[in-house]
Amino acid sequence: MCEQILLGGLPLAYFNNVTSVFPRSPLMACLMFGGPKLYPAGRQSYYGKTFGMHGPNDALYLWDRWLGADRTRPSDALPDEQSVAMRQFFSACEAEFGRPLLNKR
Repeated sequence: MCEQILLGGLPLAYFNNVTSVFPRSPLMACLMFGGPKLYPAGRQSYYGKTFGMHGPNDALYLWDRWLGADRTRPSDALPDEQSVAMRQFFSACEAEFGRPLLNKR
């Protein structure tokens, strides 16, 4: 809900539901299939799950790359290699989208 309020009121980019079909290349999928549109006001969700291919997605599969799939035990620190890869990925997202990226985790 908080994510939807922020997306509805600020010019932010987000990963949409299209990216869940292409978890290994979410940035490319987002760009090829409509890109991150500005979130329309009044959009509804069901317990945080949005509908439609362009609705926001939590992109948990993306976070699993760096933080691991066990969400009950997050690691205390990321190895330098993972930290660099994460920063590079999100920098590329912001550069490509032209606005800050919002993602709930």
